[in-house]
Amino acid sequence: MQLKHVTYLSVFRVEEFPDVPHFASKLAVENALREFGLPFTTLRPSYYMQNDLSLERLLTGPGVYPIPIGTAGISAVDIRDIAEAAAITLTENGHEGKT
Repeated sequence: MQLKHVTYLSVFRVEEFPDVPHFASKLAVENALREFGLPFTTLRPSYYMQNDLSLERLLTGPGVYPIPIGTAGISAVDIRDIAEAAAITLTENGHEGKT
């Protein structure tokens, strides 16, 4: 059986932070996929909306958002949307080599 397509879940702005261990490993996999010539698509979400479920008491009690982002905004995505995007890249044509 031959591998037809890989959809890889990486991380947003991975190339800008190669010294962060979690990012470094993601970047290494992205580079390997390119080097091996496999047909692939890369998904690079940033923050998962579902992460906020663990913060419910702080958000609904004192109203504190304890994520250290300062005044920067974040791009949050629902994991169900990531799953849908992955399914599309694996079942429809036109996504090879795209991020």
